[in-house]
Amino acid sequence: MAPTVLQQKEAGEEDVVVVVVGAGIAGLAVALGLHRKGVKCRVLESSPELRASGFAIATWRNALQALDALGVGDKIRKFHLHLQE
Repeated sequence: MAPTVLQQKEAGEEDVVVVVVGAGIAGLAVALGLHRKGVKCRVLESSPELRASGFAIATWRNALQALDALGVGDKIRKFHLHLQE
């Protein structure tokens, strides 16, 4: 069976670089999680510049729990508009 990205590499094996396509919330969350696991990654984004605003996203409870696990949930909640269910 081929090794997965998160398995321990053996002596002489090359480093794996994971390509993440898209610098949206999902792509950046994946890149952050991989980085914290010691996996090298490169994020590709088609937009010529980064923006701090301009799009609305809905974050459901599971998404916020995932963001909490990455340590950024509170930062997201700071700017989060709560909608009625």
